[in-house]
Amino acid sequence: MSLIGFQKANPRTYEWERRDCVVRASSIATGIPYPEMHAKYKAAGRQDRKGTSVFLIAEVLDFEQSIVAEYRHNAWTLKKFLSIYNKGRWVMCNRNHAWAVIDGVVHDQGEIGSRTRVLWAWRIK
Repeated sequence: MSLIGFQKANPRTYEWERRDCVVRASSIATGIPYPEMHAKYKAAGRQDRKGTSVFLIAEVLDFEQSIVAEYRHNAWTLKKFLSIYNKGRWVMCNRNHAWAVIDGVVHDQGEIGSRTRVLWAWRIK
């Protein structure tokens, strides 16, 4: 599993923004510039400097496949997920963080590892 940092992959355009991992992960996975993705989430109801509901993610993204773990203790690890779904562009979440995966490469700030539990995953069209 390789890792590319959010800073390198998609620098934060709005320096005042925090708790925007969903916006950044969505931007990286879709290829849509950060300001445009930020505007989409804001139009859907996301407040600046606040976290984003997973239900809002599904509303904003144009996805072809959604995978949801029924129970936290039953959720796959990131390593297991990537061993099965190692192609495509994904926005993935656990209970308090989001990251992007493109063809098996994780785009994140380094807060997750191979044992991180995947609770939601959306494959981008």
